[in-house]
Amino acid sequence: MLKWKIGVTALALVALSTLQAGAEPGVSKDTIKIGMFAPMTGTSAIFGRYTIGARAYYNMINAQGGVNGRKIEVVLEDDACNPATAVAATKRLVSQEGVFAIHAGVCTAAVMAVKKELQRENVPFMNLGAAGASLVDPIAPNLFSPLPNTSVVAQTLVNFAMSRPDTKRLAIISHPDDWGKSQFDPAVQLLKEKYKIEFVENVTMERGATDITPQILKLRAAKPDVVVSFLYPTETAIFVRSAHKYGLDAPLLGCFGAPYEDTVRRVDDPEATKNLYIFHALGGAADGPEMAKWVDMIKKYGTPDGTIGDYDLGGIGGAQAVVEALKKAGPEPTREKFIEALNSIKNFDTGVLSAPITFSADDHAGVKSGSMMTTIDGKFASVTSWPSAKK
Repeated sequence: MLKWKIGVTALALVALSTLQAGAEPGVSKDTIKIGMFAPMTGTSAIFGRYTIGARAYYNMINAQGGVNGRKIEVVLEDDACNPATAVAATKRLVSQEGVFAIHAGVCTAAVMAVKKELQRENVPFMNLGAAGASLVDPIAPNLFSPLPNTSVVAQTLVNFAMSRPDTKRLAIISHPDDWGKSQFDPAVQLLKEKYKIEFVENVTMERGATDITPQILKLRAAKPDVVVSFLYPTETAIFVRSAHKYGLDAPLLGCFGAPYEDTVRRVDDPEATKNLYIFHALGGAADGPEMAKWVDMIKKYGTPDGTIGDYDLGGIGGAQAVVEALKKAGPEPTREKFIEALNSIKNFDTGVLSAPITFSADDHAGVKSGSMMTTIDGKFASVTSWPSAKK
């Protein structure tokens, strides 16, 4: 009888120990599970490259022993940038995989589709690459974004355009959807309130359009000093090529949706891109010395597919914020401790983003600035005001 009681007690202690170790979703004695979804297939699959740098960073942390003795286990789902698919992916990650937190989302509509579900379950969420300001405005206690949002991008483009000497006439082209509007509206507001002028021409380009000759001719007729564009990668390349073809010689400014280096490769015409500037969230060009450390990290710990560019590097800053918060949450992390730790991150220099990350309980838009990427003297250059070499 005594032996039986001792055995039962021992089993109870083991069961209790196991229960305590796994009481918090996604946390075990040796691992902590992070969910991730991104478009790995479909027409937006290029955005799935945001996962490459983030996963490589987690792999590097694991190789160094993990966080507080736990290895990070990433569970990746394909959302194809489809809101319904993102909802299904989130439910699998939360209900079936039991993840501790989610570091995901590259398409704003997909993230917005799961925002209520994440709030209801109180799952900590770190944005991977989506730019919509609506992710964090209005604020949700458990959703954080470590990247400049569309409002920041729009304001940066307008201020940069107006830093060009004698600039008085700005024109704009954008997608006529919620994503385009989230940049168009703050751009119009800032130009009117700060600079007391309005855009001299405003045209739109549908997603998937291949011929925008009428829009280019309208822009050219307006004689703008600078043209601001809020377009996705494929449409940006079409716009830049068409502008050059039809003699729209004004400098062209692009948004976060189309990386500079990728656009230059797509256009494949130095004359067409000689006056091109595109918003840049990183601290330097992907092939420059500032990013060399991170490129090497991806090569060692990631799964790079071809040339490593902005998308591959863009998710690293968020992964660093996740790891920093996990460290601060301590050896017995809970979702509440993790969220509290994220809110305490101040002026966190990732070394990969162009500005430090700062969160607070009242503000989850972590980065409030960026730069513009262009080519100067044959080399990619990151600038914050109009370069004298190209005035």
